[in-house]
Formats: sequence, C-alpha cells, structure tokens
Amino acid sequence: MAGSKIMGGFLLLLGAFVCYQGLDLTLGTPNRPGPGFVPFGLGMILTTLAAIFLWQNRRRKEERRSAAANYRRTALAVGVLCFYALIVNWVGYLLTTFFSFILWLSLIERKAWIQTAFFACLASVAVYAFNVLFSVQLPAGLLKGILR
Repeated sequence: MAGSKIMGGFLLLLGAFVCYQGLDLTLGTPNRPGPGFVPFGLGMILTTLAAIFLWQNRRRKEERRSAAANYRRTALAVGVLCFYALIVNWVGYLLTTFFSFILWLSLIERKAWIQTAFFACLASVAVYAFNVLFSVQLPAGLLKGILR
C-alpha cells in the first residue's frame, strides 16, 4: 500500500516537472505548436492519471492475488502483444487492433462480451481516426482497397 502511494506521488511530481519543462520550451499556438506542446500535453496526461491512481488507491484496499495468477496475466499480455506485432503487417492495423482488443479484454481483463465488443470497436474507430487525422502510414493489410 505504501509503495503504491510512493509510486503515485512520484508520477505526479514527474508529470508536473514535464509540464514545467514544456512551458519552458514555449507551447506555441494551436495552428503552430511550439517545441513544448507535446511534452506539456504528455505531462498533463501523466499528472491526471497519477492523480486518478492516487484517488482510487485511497478509496479501496488493494486486492491480493497469487503470484501464479499475476504471471499468467503477464504471459497472456505478452502473448497478445506478440500476436499484434506478428500479424499487423499482413492483416492490417485496423483488424489487428480489433482482434487484439477482443483477446485482451476477454482473456486478461475477463470482461463481458458486450463490453469486449464495444471497446474493441471503439479502439478500432479511434485508431482509424488517428490514422486519418494525422495522415499516418499504417499497414492496411487485408483492407488495402477499402481504407484510404
């Protein structure tokens, strides 16, 4: 419990430091972002997530799991990530993201199928929007003629 508080506090301070350094580099404007824009945004995200982590950690007691269960979840997580890396070029980023989210949420997080399908679709839409918004070249794979 104390380790979680120390880690959360460290991440909160690290996020604040990154925000400060981003401000020091100048943020720029939304049309012409400066060199500190991305570090400031990432620092804000880190600070927010660390604050949420500390708040949640304060509200509930830590669940104790056996070491075998933690190793199993870790092995499954590494397996899903390896699956993603191996087939993303052949199948394409959109379908691979969808299937990886289904595997992750059903095998590792043990979510209901409705939640799993919803979040897998949401992740695929978010990745597609990221691709279109930033004109990133991600492998289309099987959907080569359909995706732009």
